[in-house]
Amino acid sequence: MPLRLANPQLRRAARIGLALLCVLLLVCAASVELLHHHADGDHHACALCMVAHAVSFGVAAPSLLTVLSIFVALLTLYRTATVHQAHCFALFTRPPPASL
Repeated sequence: MPLRLANPQLRRAARIGLALLCVLLLVCAASVELLHHHADGDHHACALCMVAHAVSFGVAAPSLLTVLSIFVALLTLYRTATVHQAHCFALFTRPPPASL
């Protein structure tokens, strides 16, 4: 059952507390990674070092290419649809006026 906070001041305090907790966790993680070192210089078996030296942008590039290709495909479909509609209306001519 979700916790419902009826009091707006209590809800605001909870949001601020959660935001501060997230910032504190971020600062702690960054500090541990920054101050982490090995006295013997062997960091090949350390999980923190492996994560720090891992290439993370390798996953972002294929997803960016997928989003870009979907965008180009939709744009091409949109342009094709609008060109056909404009082409159909360009061929339409008005009938001659009726004579009285």
